[in-house]
Amino acid sequence: MQPQIVKVKCPNPQCGRVVSVKRPDKPGKYKLTCPGCGIKISLEVPQASPVAPAGAAGPQPPHGPQVPNNALQPPRETRGDFIVNKPARIQCAFGCGYIHNETPQRKGTNLFLCPQCKGKTSYEARDVTVKRLSGEFQPFRGKLTMLRRGWFNKEFRLNAGSNIVGRYDSNPSGTSDIAISDDPSMSRRSIDIRVEHTDMNGYMFQLRVLRATNPVLVNHEPLMPGESFALNFGDSIILGKTQFRFDKDV
Repeated sequence: MQPQIVKVKCPNPQCGRVVSVKRPDKPGKYKLTCPGCGIKISLEVPQASPVAPAGAAGPQPPHGPQVPNNALQPPRETRGDFIVNKPARIQCAFGCGYIHNETPQRKGTNLFLCPQCKGKTSYEARDVTVKRLSGEFQPFRGKLTMLRRGWFNKEFRLNAGSNIVGRYDSNPSGTSDIAISDDPSMSRRSIDIRVEHTDMNGYMFQLRVLRATNPVLVNHEPLMPGESFALNFGDSIILGKTQFRFDKDV
């Protein structure tokens, strides 16, 4: 018997490539990588319906719960922080369990049609925002103090220019300027703290999120990749499970 082939369309509107794969033997949820753009594609394989034995009378009942058809229902909104041009995982608002992978292309209300229950889910997308405090020059140099419960705190001086902070990587080309070796939940290159310095004005410190497996928290407010924040002394920064304090270096 020839293997069954499943075709899945890439959800990236800028790609749209159709990926053909052999149908997995076991039901469940699988992840595919689009060969065109590299985005992750969700593939859900349902439990196969039982095959009627020869001579059996009537059709066999379907296996498992039936998914309702919500095509005639008005759109429902799903909650989340969705950003224009940033890949997102959006859950069907009708509760059928389908996860939609999409990169919002415009600010405001967006819709997607669930291929599983046919319901229309709406979500709000926003532009990348730049968050700032005062952005004033300071007369002191700055440093990051890593707060370690039960241990002595560890300090990292911030030099003029770029200071990449992230998880330690054994590959020298991938490691950060400030590399943390004991927090696997932190991205390898998580944030960049740029230090601007002039003899006349002093120092200014700007944090920008590069990549974050877990949200970057500044003063307990989440920042998304691409967002930035002008640091003031005393600010709290959380990367993964590690907490830093931005201090004066005197």
